[in-house]
Amino acid sequence: MTSALTDYFEALERLKTGVPRVVPQGTRITNDAVSLEAGRGKGTIKKSRPVFADLIKAIEEATVVRSDPQDVLTGRRMSAKEAVEKYRAL
Repeated sequence: MTSALTDYFEALERLKTGVPRVVPQGTRITNDAVSLEAGRGKGTIKKSRPVFADLIKAIEEATVVRSDPQDVLTGRRMSAKEAVEKYRAL
């Protein structure tokens, strides 16, 4: 593995653990976020480049693991309940 790929994989690990150095904490894990965190330009990770195939697969897996749809629904449900309570109080 080249040093550039190592940088990308290390950046992905930092994003997965929630301790990025470059991008803001809580940034969604995307190809662009990983490339920026690795100190490269936005858009450097492309599907058309075979060297990035394993990295793109790892990013997609990390995205699926991190984004639990149940958490999103729970957050929406809670904000809807808060809105209902607010209007009931009026």
